[in-house]
Amino acid sequence: MTPLSHSRCISLFTFVASKKSILLAGSSFTVHRNISWKGAIRHSSSNDMNGTQSSTCNSSAAQKFLLKSEPQDFSIADLKKCYHGEDWTGVRNFEARNILKEMKIGDECFFYHSSCKPAGIVGVCRVIEEAKADLTALDPKNEYYDPKSSRDKVRWCSVKVEFVREFKEILSLQEIKNAAKENENSALSEMALLKRSRLSVSRVTDEQWDYIFDLIDEKGLL
Repeated sequence: MTPLSHSRCISLFTFVASKKSILLAGSSFTVHRNISWKGAIRHSSSNDMNGTQSSTCNSSAAQKFLLKSEPQDFSIADLKKCYHGEDWTGVRNFEARNILKEMKIGDECFFYHSSCKPAGIVGVCRVIEEAKADLTALDPKNEYYDPKSSRDKVRWCSVKVEFVREFKEILSLQEIKNAAKENENSALSEMALLKRSRLSVSRVTDEQWDYIFDLIDEKGLL
């Protein structure tokens, strides 16, 4: 993933969290005891720069995905600084592009740091704008320039995402692989992250989402 610009990103979040309650940029919401963080944020709202409030959808109905980004290019810490979210640009695989097109406002994504040691899941982000043309494909100076795209037909798309949560530490790919091996019949063993490792955008089932959050909770990373 390559962000369009860092200049419009400003420091926003003073994040104080516990399993029961979270304070996020002046808005508070409660995670009930029997919900934990499996649904990320079930009852939440966010304020824009002008103080207007927009409610997010109930995460139990939201689709789940995983987005990969190389942290030296764009990390979850970078996203955390983006008050209005950031466009997820630079996807140049048709299968990954088609998955981006499936995303709806309110859908939740694991944020995954790739091409680093260790690679793994570092937090959660949320879709705030659905698929639109990825204009980096038209910029000859951009590393993801696509000469086959034109103003009339941009072959690639992006969604806009906002920061939701950063975990205390990374849940590494190796830890996820080990968990899948320990329970070969679990939903985790069929996760696209493990089966289709080259995909930078992948679907995550509700069962896999819950399994990952169980691992994160067990390791004290919330």
